[in-house]
Amino acid sequence: MIKPFLAADLDITDLERQVKQLFTQIKWEYKFIKQAPKKIKKKHKDLSKELTNTKKSLRDDINKAYKKDYFFCIHNEMMKRQLDKTVEEEDVKPVIQHQLEERTQLQQTICDFFRDLKP
Repeated sequence: MIKPFLAADLDITDLERQVKQLFTQIKWEYKFIKQAPKKIKKKHKDLSKELTNTKKSLRDDINKAYKKDYFFCIHNEMMKRQLDKTVEEEDVKPVIQHQLEERTQLQQTICDFFRDLKP
């Protein structure tokens, strides 16, 4: 999902090109990165870190934008649900059916304190 954004970013593509170019140059001249001089190894390492950091910052920006959009939409959706609710829907109590009649009577006795209880 984020790959198209990474491919479209000019800074990232330029850094990837530079890292790849330096890597092939090192491979051509020294066969291995470890055998290259410290200055060239450091340059390769710094370019790689810069590429990683740039990708991470872009991912973070995209995630932040998605989260902001999600919370904006969910807030609007919740407000819409509250406005659409009617008074009748709020007063409806869930119907619970027990298998035993004694449980139903017990529930009615415990949950409804406004009835006159018989001894």
